[in-house]
Amino acid sequence: MNTFRICARGILIICLVMGGSVLGSELDISGFVDVISTYQNSQDDQNEFGLGQAEIDIENDLSERSSIAVAVAYNNEDAVFELNTAEIGLNVWANNNSFFSSVDVTAGQFYVPFGIDYNVYPSIERKLVTSPMVVDYTHCGWNDFGVRLNVTSPVGNLVVFGVNGFESSYEVIDAAQSLTLGVAVGEEINTTPANAFGGRLGITPVSNLEFGGSFAIGINESNEDEMVLYGGDIQYSVNQFDFKGEYIAHSLNRSIEQEDNAGYYLQGIYNFDRVFLVGRYDSFQPDGADWCNRYSIGAGYSVIENIEIRFETQIDNDNSDNNQNFLQLVAGF
Repeated sequence: MNTFRICARGILIICLVMGGSVLGSELDISGFVDVISTYQNSQDDQNEFGLGQAEIDIENDLSERSSIAVAVAYNNEDAVFELNTAEIGLNVWANNNSFFSSVDVTAGQFYVPFGIDYNVYPSIERKLVTSPMVVDYTHCGWNDFGVRLNVTSPVGNLVVFGVNGFESSYEVIDAAQSLTLGVAVGEEINTTPANAFGGRLGITPVSNLEFGGSFAIGINESNEDEMVLYGGDIQYSVNQFDFKGEYIAHSLNRSIEQEDNAGYYLQGIYNFDRVFLVGRYDSFQPDGADWCNRYSIGAGYSVIENIEIRFETQIDNDNSDNNQNFLQLVAGF
C-alpha cells in the first residue's frame, strides 16, 4: 500500500513540475468545484454553506495505447487537498471487428468499479446533490490502490479488480465485548482487509439497455473472508429520459460480530434543453433494523456552459426531522 502511495505521489510531482516537457504537448488539465447550501427542516432550523468537492485532473496520452491520469481533490472533512486518483493505463487489445473490441489494464489509485454509482462519484457528474443511501452505508465512494482489467464487447462489458481493501469500523456496545477485546465500551475498532477482489459484468441485450451484476470480497490478513459485497443494476435510456436502479447487499463477517446490510435505489432523469428534472427513491435496511425509505426530488439549470445550479429536497418517510433541502452550484473547466 505504501509503495502505491509513493508511486502515485511521484507521478503527481512529475506532472506538476515537469509538465509538458516530459509528457508531451497534449497535456489535458480539467477540474471542477461545487458549493452547497444545506437547509434542514426541524425544530431547530439550520442553514449551512460549505464546499462540496473540488478537483484538478491532469491527463496525457503517452502513446496511442498508453496514458497517465492524476487527480488531486479537496477533502472537506480534513480541509486539505490530497491525491484522489493516479492511473497508468495500457490498451493491450483493440479491434472493433472482433468479439472483444478492447482490453485495457489500469494500475494505480482509482475509484473501485463496483456497481454503477462509482461513475458519478465526482459531483459534476451526479445530477442529484446527494448519493444513494445504500451506497453511503456500504462502500461509500470506494477509492483504493490496485489493478483493474476492462474488457468491452458489442454485447456487454467486464471489469475485474484487485485492490488493498477498504477500512471498516465497529463500535463496542456491551461489557462482554469490552472484556473480550480489552477495550472500553463505545470505542471503535477499525479493521482493514489485506486485499479485496471483485468485478462487474454488464450485458446489453438491446441498444440503450444494460443489466449488470457486481461482486467483491475482502480477505483479511488471516486469509479469511471479512467483507462481501454483491449487487445487481439496470440502466436504460430513451430520447431525453434516463433511468437506473441498483440493489446492493453488504456483509462484514468480523470475529466480533457479523453485520449485514442491504438496500436499493431507483432514479429517473428527464432532460429538457437547459433544464433537467430528477427523482430518486431510496430504501435501505441497516443490520437488525427496519427498512428506511427516502424520496429525493431535484432539478437543475445550465446557467452557461460548464456551470449548473441544482436543487434537491429530501423527504424522509420515517423521520420528518431529517428532511433536508440542498442548493448546489457546480462549475467545471
